[in-house]
Amino acid sequence: EADDRSARLALLARIGQQLVLRDTSDRSVLESVFGELAQALDFELFFHYQATDTPGLLVLAASGGLSEAERAAPAALVRGDLLCGLVAEREAPLIIEGVAASAYAARANACARGLRCYVGLPLFAQGLLLGTVAFATRQRDCLREGDLQLMQTVCDLAAVQLARGRSDRLF
Repeated sequence: EADDRSARLALLARIGQQLVLRDTSDRSVLESVFGELAQALDFELFFHYQATDTPGLLVLAASGGLSEAERAAPAALVRGDLLCGLVAEREAPLIIEGVAASAYAARANACARGLRCYVGLPLFAQGLLLGTVAFATRQRDCLREGDLQLMQTVCDLAAVQLARGRSDRLF
């Protein structure tokens, strides 16, 4: 358990450094950050949607673990569409352990992809929804202890950096 905590702390330090020292408007930075986190937590897929200037519209800004066919799917959605859009609409985390048995109507696409565990988190900074990040796995039905805390911490750091980048572009 101590080794696991040390590994998670080292991961958090590496990710924090990437977010602070690199430009998060570069798609590869967020793909690297969320990809490294997903891999460390044994989640094969991640999706990062960013809010746009069009109210309610989100665009896919970074992703990992998708097949060619999945990458060819529409890269935009509106609040309430699919699970990622539901996270944006509710402006709250959405954790679904045992996706197939869940009651969410928006889970159909996740079931079709064979997802078993899904975690969607909103990205907030200064009271503004900047987007969502979701992690999903086909390998297990449940989160492990500490997974959600680490995901939330990384998402909070990413949101602050996205907001900083947005402010820099406005001024």
